[in-house]
Amino acid sequence: MKILLLEDEKQIAENIKEYLKLKVGYNVDITGTIKQAQQKIEDNYYDVLLFDIMLPDGESYDLANEIKQTYDDLPIIFLTAKGELEDKLNWFDVWWDDYITKPFELDELIARIQTIAKRFWIWNLTIKWVDLDLENKKIIKEWKEIKLNKTEWLILDYLISNRWKIITRTDLIEYVWWDDLFDEKIDRKLDVYVANIRKKLWKDFIETIRGIGYKI
Repeated sequence: MKILLLEDEKQIAENIKEYLKLKVGYNVDITGTIKQAQQKIEDNYYDVLLFDIMLPDGESYDLANEIKQTYDDLPIIFLTAKGELEDKLNWFDVWWDDYITKPFELDELIARIQTIAKRFWIWNLTIKWVDLDLENKKIIKEWKEIKLNKTEWLILDYLISNRWKIITRTDLIEYVWWDDLFDEKIDRKLDVYVANIRKKLWKDFIETIRGIGYKI
């Protein structure tokens, strides 16, 4: 799952990012201003948005309203100081799906993300006649369950989380093997795993972008 975190407190943002990555494997992009968040959303696909309310360049309510007018199926969770949300609800035409008050436990944040993701059907997708239940790691093709190993799941999950985008081989290798240096052995491994996924699903399930990487 890919998440955008709009939070200007750098240490808080980094703590959330690291915990979500280590605990549940979520990929989190961080931005500290509304302007940067707007650009991120234009350039990337996200499953969930986490918005602090008070930012250096304004309040995130207006951005949330703007997003919901274009992407009404993109869930937004506000991270708010106690009473902050209540104070503003009467003054803004706020589009929000959930909120959590600071300070909060990170496990509670994960639970809220997972709950809202289920509500928006993020984990249940059908792509090229293949049914994918990402939460339970189940794939159904032609009424039969397809088994993937851990590495194949990591590759597929990253590509699906960034579907419609071209993912470079370098980014994919760094995500799966935590290695940002070129390694010929790992590079060949990636080819093998992608080929295995194609055999188990469809040949054209993962599109090769010559000289760059892959795309779903």
